[in-house]
Amino acid sequence: IPYGCYCSGRIENLMMAGRNISASKLAMGATRVMGTCAVGGEAAGTAAAMAVKARLSPRAFGETHIQALRQELLKNDCYIIGAKNEDIKDLARTARVYASSEQPGYEAALVINGVSRSTVTASNLWRSDGISGSGETLLLHLAADSDIREVRLTLDPDLSEERAISISKAFMDKEPKGVAAELLRDYEIRFIFRGTVVDTMPVWGNYQRLNVIRLPQAVRCDAVELCVFATNGAPDAHVFEIRLYE
Repeated sequence: IPYGCYCSGRIENLMMAGRNISASKLAMGATRVMGTCAVGGEAAGTAAAMAVKARLSPRAFGETHIQALRQELLKNDCYIIGAKNEDIKDLARTARVYASSEQPGYEAALVINGVSRSTVTASNLWRSDGISGSGETLLLHLAADSDIREVRLTLDPDLSEERAISISKAFMDKEPKGVAAELLRDYEIRFIFRGTVVDTMPVWGNYQRLNVIRLPQAVRCDAVELCVFATNGAPDAHVFEIRLYE
């Protein structure tokens, strides 16, 4: 959907999202559905906030900062077809990645390839070969010593699983219930400096796809390790993306 569809044609400081955007009758057949309206709302809301910060009208912001908006949306797990993570502040992009185990086609390095969903041609996903008793690890060696303040994990809730939205009891009874089995449940982030673990951040009982872990204070390290102890039912660990920020 073009960015301009979310900007008013006559009122300079007005944006809109949902079924009231500027679209032809034919285009409205696709843009009016709830999932699309929700994503459009996220895009418009993010753009409005960034435009205010840049002291620009929504339309002027789109003309000069569209790539910055796309990167901010990707960072917050808003999928944009054909776009990839190019955030220069993400220190994981230049790291060397190693895993305790991996399956063919689901290699460790895919967590920094910039795409956080599976496509027709690539999994874009790390999958361990089972989960050992001591946990499966994903290790990122940073290009330089860094003061890490934030870790972002994008996990796998099996978005390819078929869903049928309906009021029919027969259809509703078929719907999967509970947390997606592929999501990591229990894990720990370890911060390593000169071969020694200097800090840890454990996470227990996770049920979300996007995990944003903000540290109370920056941790000086030259490597960051994810250690997975358990999923919500899957036999192996699944991770789409890891981002690291100072």
